[in-house]
Amino acid sequence: MLNSSETPLSNTLKAILDSSPESFVLLSAKHSVILYNRTLQLTIYRFFNKSLQIGDDYQDYLFESTRQLYANSFQKALNGEVTIVQDEAIVGDKTIWLEYKMNPVYDTNHELVGIALYVKNIDAQKKAELALEYTNTTYEAIFANNTEGLILVSKDFKILQFNNAIARRIFENLGKKIYVGADFRTFIYAKYPQELLDVFALAVSGETIEREILTSTVYGEDIWFMVKMYPVFDKHQQLLGVVVQSFSIDERKNAEISMQESEMKFRRIIETAPIAILIVDNQMKITLCNPETEKIFGYTYDELFNQHIDLLIPQRFKNSHHLHTAEYLEMPRMYQMGAGRFIPSITKEGKEIIVEVSLNAFVINGKQLVLAMIQDVTGRIQNEIQLKEQVQILEKIAWQHSHEIRRPVANIKGLIDLINMDHEAIHSIPTWTFLEQEVETLDKVIHKIVADTYRDYKGKK
Repeated sequence: MLNSSETPLSNTLKAILDSSPESFVLLSAKHSVILYNRTLQLTIYRFFNKSLQIGDDYQDYLFESTRQLYANSFQKALNGEVTIVQDEAIVGDKTIWLEYKMNPVYDTNHELVGIALYVKNIDAQKKAELALEYTNTTYEAIFANNTEGLILVSKDFKILQFNNAIARRIFENLGKKIYVGADFRTFIYAKYPQELLDVFALAVSGETIEREILTSTVYGEDIWFMVKMYPVFDKHQQLLGVVVQSFSIDERKNAEISMQESEMKFRRIIETAPIAILIVDNQMKITLCNPETEKIFGYTYDELFNQHIDLLIPQRFKNSHHLHTAEYLEMPRMYQMGAGRFIPSITKEGKEIIVEVSLNAFVINGKQLVLAMIQDVTGRIQNEIQLKEQVQILEKIAWQHSHEIRRPVANIKGLIDLINMDHEAIHSIPTWTFLEQEVETLDKVIHKIVADTYRDYKGKK
């Protein structure tokens, strides 16, 4: 504080110094304390647990981290310079930002009175500044180096900021150089510009909008971009502008379009196929069917879509069908048409039919699907059964009557052999009578076979 010889002026000076939030000390050229204020006294006591006294060597109250800074500034002050430095002091296990101001003090004869040192705690302010600076630096770095195109546009279409990615893209696609203050609308190369402007208007009104936009370059090339627009506000919730964010989705979009075209072609092929076709997922639910399927089973597309394939299986076969489908999904393989894979089915009207099924599993977008080609073979199977039954009838008749046919044939053959051996013997025995009798017998047997065959055939029908 002040010396003991206090005056009204010194009392005023003391009051002024003690009311200052900054620490103040006046030092001699030998670093001894000439004058100090209450703020410094309290600070010294807080950190060093000592009371500052006039005449003390101020160097005893320096933090180790600030000694070099103090020495340099003190020497400059002795040379007549004013020094203001901000530095981070290490105090124990903490760091504190302090601002040091050191300047020479002269009397009216321009003789050096001492060196004035002002120390101000700027820790909160400095850390806030550094945080803001870091945020700004980080923001600018992210904004500038983001691979997605970014433009900040005011509500009246003035470009406020942009990054390298959008500048490069605009130059490559339009042959123009973007700049701050330019009209955003002059750099729009969307194939349908009004669509982009409508999205911009929504963003200005406070919405966040994301759209797929088709663009057209000056070279006549069409490119797809994903464009996202969202408003940006200041701390007072005043609109700063709209961020227009964009990145190319051309490869993905073209792949989607190509897939859609392929799917449409695939659907057309299925819909026009002359055979019933079903596609089911790994849960055996129907995802696609064609008109031929509707003809066979009597259901419409809407009635079949997303239904389990069990809908087409008679109730008594459903349990076994579940087992077969589970086994197939576990080890999918191809069953070709004509391999004899017959399955009992049921129509919407409840009529049971027999279908032959060709199966083939495939994967689209990571999802397992099964294509089933179906042919109604009910009539064919019935014809085959009928033919088989007819063959069985004929076999039975042939087995039953073969001995009856053989007897008259053997007799006729014997008479013929007799005639060939002895022509005169024909006149000595009633040969023709025997021949006539055996022929009649054979004729009766043949009529009997025909009658039995017709009767058995009619009985089977």
